[in-house]
Amino acid sequence: AITLTGAERRVLRILLAASPEPVAREKLLSEKEGDQTNSRYIDVDISRLKRKLAQHGERVLIRSVWGVGYVCSAR
Repeated sequence: AITLTGAERRVLRILLAASPEPVAREKLLSEKEGDQTNSRYIDVDISRLKRKLAQHGERVLIRSVWGVGYVCSAR
């Protein structure tokens, strides 16, 4: 089992539901975060999520799509 924060679970759920289509960064931000001007919180969540998945050998690829957001796919 992988221990994820609420934000990480939410981001992964959204990315998997939209796969293989990219998801806009704004859609990945929670309503609370969306009110703030700094949307880099999602970058931290994605980074931590990718690290945790890799540490457990999960075959999920999350990558950035320039000018759009992020996309998730199974390898």
